[in-house]
Amino acid sequence: MKAGQKLIEYDSTAAQRELENEMANLKKMNIELENLQDQFIEAAQGGDELDTRNASRAIESLKLDLDTQERNINELRDRLTSGQELIAPFDGIVTQLSAVEGMAFMGEPDVRISNDSLGYKLDIPADSTLLTHLDISVGTKVEVEVQSVQAQQTRILEGTIIEMVDAEPRIESVDLTGLNRTIPRKLIRINVFNAELKGGERAWVNIEKRSRQQGLVVWSEAIHYERDGMFVYKIDEQRGALGNVFVARKVRIQVSERNDHEALLLADSLYEGDLLILESSEPLQDGNRVRLQ
Repeated sequence: MKAGQKLIEYDSTAAQRELENEMANLKKMNIELENLQDQFIEAAQGGDELDTRNASRAIESLKLDLDTQERNINELRDRLTSGQELIAPFDGIVTQLSAVEGMAFMGEPDVRISNDSLGYKLDIPADSTLLTHLDISVGTKVEVEVQSVQAQQTRILEGTIIEMVDAEPRIESVDLTGLNRTIPRKLIRINVFNAELKGGERAWVNIEKRSRQQGLVVWSEAIHYERDGMFVYKIDEQRGALGNVFVARKVRIQVSERNDHEALLLADSLYEGDLLILESSEPLQDGNRVRLQ
């Protein structure tokens, strides 16, 4: 679609009829003005001062109505001229067409057009706490990996976060306790500009920043929830005369940062190299013996 191209042609019959009716009313008002002017002359010649003043005021009032009527007619004429067809204001792509032949305005814009010169927008939901920890804000530059609709090859483009708005929260199940957690989220709107983009491409964003806090990164599957807080099961190895025994130990934790797959733990009882249980074939309790696979 090119700038200046005609997109829709409208039926202007009703608008034309309304204009003709208003022009007929204007003619009637001019005739009425001539009658009032005759009355003014007659009153002035007769020497009746009261009738003269009344006729003069009526003339001034009607002239004001005439001015208003002429403005209404000019506005209708402009609307009729500009409303007969819809012209593309810029080069772009029609993303939505709501106009239907033979039907009146339905409340939605007749046409939605994307402006190529302004780039393309990518919306991505993310946890609000994670964005705060990563210091992500409007204006942040991000790398966007884009895959075209037809080709399988991807490329990296630069994007800019232009807006962050509240999004539907994420509901997270809390282990087997039957509790749910509500995770606030934001919708990140990223603007990507590239002359080769057409719209509809698949895109991914990978944002990496070094955490400002120290801790251990673990898989989210290792974290369990209960009413008193969060914990993980650490594997303790106990040596004995008959061989080594592995025992599950509950360790209370605090989560500093997290995403959908990993979490940064602040816990003095965990150290690098500790083995954590990600899943078990049987329900676990503190002190249960476990078998490694």
